[in-house]
Amino acid sequence: MIVGGGACGLMAAMELLAKGYEVTLLESRNRLGGRIWSLDAKSARFKIEAGAEFIHGDLPLTLSLLKNLGIDIKKTGGKMVVIPQKGEEKSRDGINWELLFKKMGKLKKDMPLSTFLSTYFPDESNKQLRNYAIGFAGGYDLADPKKASTLALWEEWNSPEGDQFRIEGGYASLIAAMEAHCLREGCSIHLSEAVTNIRWKKGEVKARTAGERILEAGKLITTLPVGLWHRDPVPVRFSPGIPEKVRAYRQIGYGPVIKIILIFKRNFWKEKYGNAGFFLTGQAIPTWWTQFPIALPMLTGWLGGPAAKKINDLSQKEILNIALASLSTAFELDQKKLNILLAESFIYDWQQDEFSAGGYSYSMVGSQKAKTELGRPVERTLYFAGEALYAGTLQGTVEAALESGREVARKIPGTSHN
Repeated sequence: MIVGGGACGLMAAMELLAKGYEVTLLESRNRLGGRIWSLDAKSARFKIEAGAEFIHGDLPLTLSLLKNLGIDIKKTGGKMVVIPQKGEEKSRDGINWELLFKKMGKLKKDMPLSTFLSTYFPDESNKQLRNYAIGFAGGYDLADPKKASTLALWEEWNSPEGDQFRIEGGYASLIAAMEAHCLREGCSIHLSEAVTNIRWKKGEVKARTAGERILEAGKLITTLPVGLWHRDPVPVRFSPGIPEKVRAYRQIGYGPVIKIILIFKRNFWKEKYGNAGFFLTGQAIPTWWTQFPIALPMLTGWLGGPAAKKINDLSQKEILNIALASLSTAFELDQKKLNILLAESFIYDWQQDEFSAGGYSYSMVGSQKAKTELGRPVERTLYFAGEALYAGTLQGTVEAALESGREVARKIPGTSHN
């Protein structure tokens, strides 16, 4: 039995089915994919990505899976355009990144990023460096600088980035192909079945759902996002309890993110910025990207980490107003004109999502030890997986979710590499 029908759960199912296991997959939502969610835009014939969107570099498992499933990808591109606030420097080139990375890498004992910056870069002359490092950790990694592991960030930030790609038809095409494969191989998939209680003993699991269904299996893999394990109480009750696993999950960070997708009647930014791919604006919604090289009149805004948490209580209308105000200031356009140009908007706050409670994970001080603990099954009956349990530098990605799903399936007796 697999709890969670995102990329990790589907990958685990594919592996187990290939080894002859009978697999039942339970998903709380009325769809598969989890934090992958491709939607149709009403005002145009293309997909918009509420969740995962990019393939970040040469990711072996993601790319091989797409190839095997016959799904095409397209390379993204475009210039990175920095539009500073008035009085700000136009470029980050003046920041001594080499010194920052050197001091991060020489740490003998890990510490939170904010502690590291205040310890090693305390002077006023380093204020811009501190702000950019904290902003990048929050915006890209969704990380709280007071909790984020400096050594984990150093390892990630020093990894080669490579080209970026999007999937033809959106990430939903990958999920649909994985679902079709699993169904062909005999997997039993149940949607809208939120698991509330799991009673277990060695070699036996009984899961009760919110709809009062009871399903049984010999082994269980849970792929619940870290954000749900941070809740008190955890939405899924285990009996007997597994307090050591709950403690371990709470040693892994999990960040909020708000994704804002605005579809306009024309590409107003193209007149001035041509083939721009990304905009860094210094505004309330600081990061925006286009669909370059495709000339769609769409901008995607991104607000992550503590900055997203600050506007957690705002309505979608209020967030939209902040987004349009940010674009208005950055592009020096009247906000009323932007409102007229706007054809459609989609705002998704993942921290408000009942079944995710956030965007994706990041490493805190002590997270590697926690991941080791979660990698150990309980009585060869309860197994744990998800992007947050991936130990490499691609944490928070679909690749991490797929790798974790494959790895946990291979720990099941009777499968390869067990």
